[in-house]
Amino acid sequence: MDTKRCGTCKEIKCISKFHADKHRPDGLCSSCKECRKKSVEKNIVAWRKYRRQWYAKNKKRIREVGRKSQAQRWAKHPEHMKRLRRNRRLGDCFGISLAEYNRLLFLQGGKCLICETEKPGGCKTYMSVDHNHTTGKVRGILCGNCNTILGIAHDNPERLRKAADYLEEHSQ
Repeated sequence: MDTKRCGTCKEIKCISKFHADKHRPDGLCSSCKECRKKSVEKNIVAWRKYRRQWYAKNKKRIREVGRKSQAQRWAKHPEHMKRLRRNRRLGDCFGISLAEYNRLLFLQGGKCLICETEKPGGCKTYMSVDHNHTTGKVRGILCGNCNTILGIAHDNPERLRKAADYLEEHSQ
């Protein structure tokens, strides 16, 4: 079992009692986890103030590094990044995962519930998630055109019936 002396309490402890630190020669923090925790608790206000100041000074650099690393991830793994973005958007907007979306689409036979097309419709890449705007509950997967029709009608069945009647009356 490997051991190390804590730089703060000077006790010899198992290396599992130290956090990793890739900048140190041995790959471990100089203080044990217990001493680090006490230090952070003691100095939490000062730490937060320091971090806020450091972030304010380095905001531009942080953003550049973030943009650069994100661009690199997109260049290396474009399909994976698209799936991640899609999964996050589905979760944020509708409370479902990409797996749930795919399951719903599979249960519908890969087709729009209204017009039964397999194409997303309009300028869409994916079929649209139809949901109740009041409750937020997902109703199903529709093509972009059918989802747009429902949105323009404000999800009002009576308005859609009147529109259908109008079309039938004036079809000649």
